[in-house]
Amino acid sequence: MKTTLKVALVFIGVSTLAGCKPEHDKDWYKSHETERKQMLVECKKNAESLQDADCKNARDAETELFVHGKDNSHSVPKLN
Repeated sequence: MKTTLKVALVFIGVSTLAGCKPEHDKDWYKSHETERKQMLVECKKNAESLQDADCKNARDAETELFVHGKDNSHSVPKLN
């Protein structure tokens, strides 16, 4: 019985680690356009992944680049 439990725990641990993937931050996605676009496509395909940290970072990077430009070249118009 103890051996079966140990085997099951090892299997669960290995399965969990096998599912892990490297996580990238927002700045990484801002500087890697191809990977950012790919991640956004994948996130849209799988609704469960929308809360995933990589999906959030890719979306945040895309939003910042849209609002501020690639090198913060967009300026906010002055209101008189």
